[in-house]
Amino acid sequence: MKITSILKTAFAVAIIVWLVHSNYLNFADLKRALDPVYFPLAAVSLLAMLLCGAERFRYLLKAQGVNLSIRYNFEIFFIGNFFNFILPGGVGGDVVKAFYLHKDVGEHAKTSPYTVLFDRFIGFYVLSLMAVIVVICQWSRFSLLPKLHTLSLIMIALFLVLSSIMSLGCWRTSRELLVKLVPKRLVPIRKFAEQIASSFEFYAANPHHVLTSLAWGTLMQIFAILALAAIGVALHLEPIPLSAYFFIGPLGYIVTSLPIAPAGIGVGQAAFLFFFNTYLGHKSPLGPLSITVVQIVQFIWSLSGLYFYLVRREGRIFGTTKGQPT
Repeated sequence: MKITSILKTAFAVAIIVWLVHSNYLNFADLKRALDPVYFPLAAVSLLAMLLCGAERFRYLLKAQGVNLSIRYNFEIFFIGNFFNFILPGGVGGDVVKAFYLHKDVGEHAKTSPYTVLFDRFIGFYVLSLMAVIVVICQWSRFSLLPKLHTLSLIMIALFLVLSSIMSLGCWRTSRELLVKLVPKRLVPIRKFAEQIASSFEFYAANPHHVLTSLAWGTLMQIFAILALAAIGVALHLEPIPLSAYFFIGPLGYIVTSLPIAPAGIGVGQAAFLFFFNTYLGHKSPLGPLSITVVQIVQFIWSLSGLYFYLVRREGRIFGTTKGQPT
């Protein structure tokens, strides 16, 4: 496990080194983003994104009967976000959040640690939906350019797959069938499948909480894309319409969210380089520079998670009553 994490981190570092060597990521150019209007707008948008993400997570837990206080939820959410940056492998923050959920509320809702998986699932779903909406609205443009056409079809396929998974999860018969497909001798995988099915049971019974979570998730991704667009404008490199960011942004953020590297560093730069260059039709450093500034600002906001973590280490937990979240 440690070897895998080291390899993933080394892979991310290798990508950054290649981008710098190829002059796609010139750190001296990052100061261009410090526009007095657009940089603060991006910073506020990223903070709003994180707060919306925390609420998305809280409502997924509410669907399972776990009612966290807003303050406690922010605490573990920002702790997880901080560890996303400092732990190798890209899922460190999810593991930390799952640990605290199991420790603090595991007895009340044994499936609650698996909420981190559904949290990511909703993120992917909303991003794919946004990209598909842009594709539909601008199909005449995307269908004429081979590479954009291919990307469009991939996003439509991803959206349909995620929609199918969500639909199947809502039906008890399909959930039970999927669990039965896992051989009993594969105990860990079987147990995992049963826990996932149990979680879907909660979500199917509480669709209003799931829809609220989807609404918060949509707001979260809108703020993330607006932040990316604000940074793109501040860099003064390429004149791109806002609609382009609502197509490129979801593609890049989906790849960045994959558990490949810490906080998507390196992988995100490569992904945004490819997607921006594909859309523009020529080579440009806009993609790597934009996502790098976004990641730096996100890391600064995530430092609050370090404070919450140190407070917990001292035995103090915010937003709790008799040791249990309220």
